[in-house]
Amino acid sequence: MGLRMRKWLNRIGVVPGVLVMVLAAGAVWQRDQITRLLAVNSRFDADRIGANFSHMDQLSFHQTVPRGDGPVSPLPTGPVWVPLLDVQARIADRSVTAMVILKDGQIVPDGYYPGTGADGRRISGSVAKSILSALTGILLAEGTLPSLVIPVVETW
Repeated sequence: MGLRMRKWLNRIGVVPGVLVMVLAAGAVWQRDQITRLLAVNSRFDADRIGANFSHMDQLSFHQTVPRGDGPVSPLPTGPVWVPLLDVQARIADRSVTAMVILKDGQIVPDGYYPGTGADGRRISGSVAKSILSALTGILLAEGTLPSLVIPVVETW
């Protein structure tokens, strides 16, 4: 093999090394985004769901909404609810992380499942939509909101 051929092969051999170094530098530089991407792609994995949903504030971009300065009205605790076996099986099958039941203005003792607890943060998902629709219905019934077809306008 000639000298020219060896130099050419040496240069080709350097390309994978340089490529690996560039990829490693990019991975370090974009570590937070890669971590978030992996968390989003694995958020429902059975072995990660509890940790992912309990630490969603660390795994995804978010905005903290202050609760305001008004008083907090604690809800009374109601009688203990013992779920039927069918409900317990559904909770396990669906990897439920938490369940809170409000009945007759009282919180039925809540359930927290693998890797979660009462003080953990949660994403609200469809819960927020349900609360918003209930509040909209209340505002309609009270007459505070005259119609569902009025335009939303900026007032400040």
